[in-house]
Amino acid sequence: MNIQMKNNFLNQLMSITAIGCLLFVLSCNKKFDQPPINEDPDIPVTMTIQELKALYPTQGSFITVEADKVISGIVVADDKSGNFYKQIVIQDQTGGIPIRMDQNSLYASYPVGRRVYVKVKGLMLGDYGGNIQLGLDSVRDKDGKYLNLGLIPSALFSKYLITGSFGNEVTPKIVKPSEFNGSANDPLLNILVQINNAEFKDADLAKTYADVTQKVSAVNFTIKPCDDTKSIVMRNSSYATFAGLPVPQGNGPLIGVSSVFNKTIQLTIRDTADVKFTGTRCSGQAPVAKTITIAELLQYAKGDSIIPAGIRIDGVIVSDTSNESPGNYRVQDATAGIQLRFNKGFNPDGNLNDKISAYVGGLKLSVFRGGLQVSGVETSEVSGKGSVTPRVATIAEIIANARAWESTVVTIKDALFPSKSLIKDATGEVVTFIQNKSGITVYDSAKSVTGYVSIYDNKPQFILRTQADIEGGRNATSTPPVTGPITEDFEKATAKKYEENVVQALETGNWRLGTETIPGTPSSAGTGDIGNGSKTIRLRGTNVLEAFINTEFDIKGLKTVTLKFGGSQFSESTDADKEIKIEVFKSVDGGATWTSIGTQTGSRGVLSEAVFNTNATATQDVRIKIVNISFLRSNNNRLRINVDDVSFGK
Repeated sequence: MNIQMKNNFLNQLMSITAIGCLLFVLSCNKKFDQPPINEDPDIPVTMTIQELKALYPTQGSFITVEADKVISGIVVADDKSGNFYKQIVIQDQTGGIPIRMDQNSLYASYPVGRRVYVKVKGLMLGDYGGNIQLGLDSVRDKDGKYLNLGLIPSALFSKYLITGSFGNEVTPKIVKPSEFNGSANDPLLNILVQINNAEFKDADLAKTYADVTQKVSAVNFTIKPCDDTKSIVMRNSSYATFAGLPVPQGNGPLIGVSSVFNKTIQLTIRDTADVKFTGTRCSGQAPVAKTITIAELLQYAKGDSIIPAGIRIDGVIVSDTSNESPGNYRVQDATAGIQLRFNKGFNPDGNLNDKISAYVGGLKLSVFRGGLQVSGVETSEVSGKGSVTPRVATIAEIIANARAWESTVVTIKDALFPSKSLIKDATGEVVTFIQNKSGITVYDSAKSVTGYVSIYDNKPQFILRTQADIEGGRNATSTPPVTGPITEDFEKATAKKYEENVVQALETGNWRLGTETIPGTPSSAGTGDIGNGSKTIRLRGTNVLEAFINTEFDIKGLKTVTLKFGGSQFSESTDADKEIKIEVFKSVDGGATWTSIGTQTGSRGVLSEAVFNTNATATQDVRIKIVNISFLRSNNNRLRINVDDVSFGK
């Protein structure tokens, strides 16, 4: 082979290799070119829903779609509440259509607000009483008289349906019953509509939404607005989760998906949140208030639901404002408990054990961070004192029954406090929450503790109300008083985790290193912990957990506490210039109660000396606690600080 031929061969080989590499790269890149999870796929929409429905010639014809077209719409109804069964309804700008699908819990993949693309070729258009639907094949009734549109098998979902983005909102179209024409191709059918000034008939006000005995599969109600001559039928399934709830007695907007059955216009709600009947009825009569038990109220807890108009509850306040957020009250009666959240300006200023009556009709019963609540309360009356007998239970029982016992009072026997934020007994442990303003001091152990059950971030909590909730509190035997003066440099501190609350034997005696506190190693690089020697103490803290250290020994006649502290040099983002601050407490009863002796601000990256006076007498045995009260960041962690070289003087 001559040189020229050899070069040509090499050039051709390199070209082929380059093309192969390019194809390989492109094929690899294709894998990563899929759209993000909440974006729509790049699928051309070639037909509107109304154009698809226009292909249907006459009622009862049942035709297979031959056109190779794609429709797209937003899900406006799913099967979450059970009022729609094995179907979803999608809607575009021209109209809507039900899609019959052979699977339960369709809402998990096709929830309200999700965009869906449908390849219609091969599917079948049919109708049920004149209401056009999309499915697959047709089947006859058991008696052989009528055709029914078949369901799309779950194995074929991906062949015909492609899912898109979540969270798309569809605004209900405001209509009147008289605007429907009753034809199969009425563009007002199978879309989300809203009828204003609507209400149930007087004769229906004592009924429930459907038949919980399920003797009939569904129940029809006549709904008529004040400003229209015609009415509409609301049809509710007896298998819906809200079937046993009483209908609201007021007047207001009604939202749902419209349909037709043998010329009768119907409307199907997704949930009771679609029925906003809280206003005065057409007759001028206001909804009549009806007092129900809290257990009956909880029957409305089927997702985020609207409580029917006219509902009132009575109970006893079992929370205390000193250890609860403003406007939040836990109320319990003989049957159950509930959290009431009052709107700003409507706080009833109730106290622990006050009797309260609250109007909750038309309000939202919802779950916030796992906890069940009625929000937006404005009307209430506080009158006199009541009482609630606590349920005696173990922590294991509390955890097992957290939802059923939520917002009710429980007593735990023989309790331990590993930390201010944790309670233990022989069966387990549960998180507690104590605000500084509550003035509650915990002990190492107690004969009993009383509080109410709460759920936060879907985890059970046990909330104390006042100091009186701790009965027979006691601390472990303290070490003999130290005569001082002494200095603790923390050089003997050993590693621990933030979530641990431990006692460590240091140079001066036993120290408790609480939660959100760990030993650190000072850094000379301008980052991390600051301190003297090889050890320092780092305190963080959160919005619910206090970061502290305290002596487990007494110093007789202690007069002054001198310490060095400053902000750690860890990255705190844009909060690095916020306040660095500590608070020091003393105890003269072995740690049972603590009294503040002062606060001090410091600087980031610099150890500052701070001196605190105890004002103790010469014969008093004194313990000291140091707490981080620095700036609380948006991530609910406080700015980190370091404490070192704590000296005690007489």
